[in-house]
Amino acid sequence: MEIASCKPLYAVLAALIGSILVSMAGRKPNFREGLSTVAAVIMFLIIASMVPDVLAGKMLKCTVFDILPGLSVTFRVDAFSMIFALAASFLWIIAVFYSMGYMRGLKEHAQTRFNTCFALALFGAIGVAFADNLFTLYLFYEIVSVCTYPLVAHHQDEEGYMGARKYIVYLTTTAKGFILPAMILIYVLTGTLDFATNISTGIFPPGVNSTLVTILYILCIFGFAKNGVMPFHHWLPGAMVAPTPVSALLHAVAVVKVGVFSTTRPACLFHGEPALLYHPRGGASDPDCNRGRAYPYHQPRLFQDYTVFLRRCYLRGFPQEKYFRDERPGTHHALYFCS
Repeated sequence: MEIASCKPLYAVLAALIGSILVSMAGRKPNFREGLSTVAAVIMFLIIASMVPDVLAGKMLKCTVFDILPGLSVTFRVDAFSMIFALAASFLWIIAVFYSMGYMRGLKEHAQTRFNTCFALALFGAIGVAFADNLFTLYLFYEIVSVCTYPLVAHHQDEEGYMGARKYIVYLTTTAKGFILPAMILIYVLTGTLDFATNISTGIFPPGVNSTLVTILYILCIFGFAKNGVMPFHHWLPGAMVAPTPVSALLHAVAVVKVGVFSTTRPACLFHGEPALLYHPRGGASDPDCNRGRAYPYHQPRLFQDYTVFLRRCYLRGFPQEKYFRDERPGTHHALYFCS
């Protein structure tokens, strides 16, 4: 059941407002870091308050503004997004305390800028988690890229600038080179960028060329290069020139997790179960998808298990879906594949 709620917007704004207040409190270190802690706790509590609704099978939506028909900035909270948002917001609280001791202990410079960008990175990460469409997801994905650049270049030496330059070039180039064309093609084909609420069909109309949909799927994989996908993974070691709290943010809290989430969300919702795993006779619109036979036996076993794993992740977010008709053992292989 879908309900209108402003809570997703409040959760996103908590980090944004927190970053503004932190930037204004630069001359008072205790007050500044107290504001960071309060913002992190408030955001976590807002997100946690939505858990009962999600467990009850409800989907919370909040439209911020419309741009074109089928194109808007909208937030949606379901089971899958809640997993990411809860983990990221809780880890932000821990990261605030860790970075506080680390930065003060080493007497690092520009601590106000550091804390401000840290909060802005979480602002982008929660925006990605709650994105209801590809446009919103892309918007906040780019916010994460831009706001984490000063963190990677924090030391402001030659090594830091080189690592930060590689970081921003890899991530923004792949996003603009792959995701933007994919969004345009998807909008032309479907008239919307909204994620589907039926993981069995996706949003593509019947009869759409399966090769084209596969190309769009591949563009989404390589466009969200924060997931560390080869060959666009070289930014990862370069970004490790940043302070240790930034490394924790990159891997555990925001950046890499944003990339993985951004890859998985369109894979399942835009393209069905997912569309890369086509039945030979058709794509995501093939009726066999609805009869639980979307896993051709000639496919590698690993991909079959991966499909089942992704469906399990999404199932509780879509109460109209029934339990699986085609259960396959060995889902632990899918976990290994995801890692």
